[in-house]
Formats: sequence, structure tokens, C-alpha cells
Amino acid sequence: MATIQLPGRGQRLDEPHIRRLAPLSRIVAQELLPYLDKPFVFFGHSLGALLCFETARSLRHGNLRQPAHLFVSAIEAPHRRGQEEPLSGLPKCALVKKLREFN
Repeated sequence: MATIQLPGRGQRLDEPHIRRLAPLSRIVAQELLPYLDKPFVFFGHSLGALLCFETARSLRHGNLRQPAHLFVSAIEAPHRRGQEEPLSGLPKCALVKKLREFN
């Protein structure tokens, strides 16, 4: 099993962040090339889910081997993101009301 630790996080905290997802996904796809000789799956949580999705797209665009499965958690599908107002900008009373709607 291979895991990825991004620049600016964990043991790579001193490295500069890569702030754009598309270039990062292309870098990850390149770094994974030696591991693509066997079937593989991607699992990503939150930002990692988006990165896995974009990395799979980068592999597909390069006509490279695709993951057998793509497992994601803690984030909406890319085509659904941004359709609702973010909760972080709501006034307290509106936030409480929205949370009650979520039960």
C-alpha cells in the first residue's frame, strides 16, 4: 500500500504548499507511475477525495492505467460542489437554523 503526504503537511510541513489541484494531481499521477503495474484503488478523504478524483482524471487523460475503484468520503461530488451557500459565512442565528434543518 502506498500513501501520499502532500507538501506543507505532516513530515513535509516545511515544503511550500501546492495551491492548485490540477497541477498537484498531475504530479501525483507522475509519482504513481512505478506502482501502476498492478491493479490499484484510490481512497481519499475530504481534500484527498478531490485529489484522488483529479488524479484518476489525469491518469485517464494520459491514457494510463485507471484505478479499479475510487473510494471517497467527506466531500460532495465535484459537479455538486458550490451549489449551496457555505455555512461558515452565516450569521449565528442563520447557522443555528440551518443546523436544525440538518437535524
